[in-house]
Amino acid sequence: MKLKRIYLLPNELHEHTLLENLSPLAVSKIKTLKAFFTESEKMARRCIAKTKPEHTIDSINLYVVDKDTTNSQVEIFFKNIDEEEAGVLSDAGCPGIADPGAVVVALAHRKGIEVIPMVGPSSILLALMASGMNGQSFYFHGYLPIDHAKRIKSIKQMVSDSMKNKTTQLFIETPYRNLALWKDLLEHSANETLLCVAADITGPDQFIKTLPVSAWRKLPVPDIHKKPAIFLLLA
Repeated sequence: MKLKRIYLLPNELHEHTLLENLSPLAVSKIKTLKAFFTESEKMARRCIAKTKPEHTIDSINLYVVDKDTTNSQVEIFFKNIDEEEAGVLSDAGCPGIADPGAVVVALAHRKGIEVIPMVGPSSILLALMASGMNGQSFYFHGYLPIDHAKRIKSIKQMVSDSMKNKTTQLFIETPYRNLALWKDLLEHSANETLLCVAADITGPDQFIKTLPVSAWRKLPVPDIHKKPAIFLLLA
């Protein structure tokens, strides 16, 4: 096997930004690499094109690793790469963080391939930073259950855990279900529970606000429909 190094390459969180939130080292790697593992070809090509790459887009090999990709498929990808270096390029944010790229990194470690993380935006950490909540103790849940009853149970459990341990609870939702989640959060959280929503982070319409649930109930619903958002609560 020729592959010796894998670079973990963050991508911008918002499609209308121009890589200004990535480090120069990350941009230079995206610009020069000829092989990438990525969640989708479309997002990878868009990011690579922004860097004005040294190689034509058609000559760059993209290996799609999504939620359905198996370890054996990734093994085959590794064998097919005829380069000493490759990148794991996220669709948005950091590879391996709420991202299927972790399977590539795990295999790289098992094979003794050097793993090099690069600096870039993480919506989870940016939301936590901007929330004013406990950054010493926090828990990221990923997506909450789709089933309504199970989602309400998860919300109540997060509120209970946060109250007991003073831990910030972070979670996400598919953008078109944001409003349904918001409704459940206001209905099933105590008045004094702090609730933060961080939407379109780093984008031109970024919205980040933390208020007690009692205050949110008096305000219009925030403009978060079909927008990427992170939700945080601290009871």
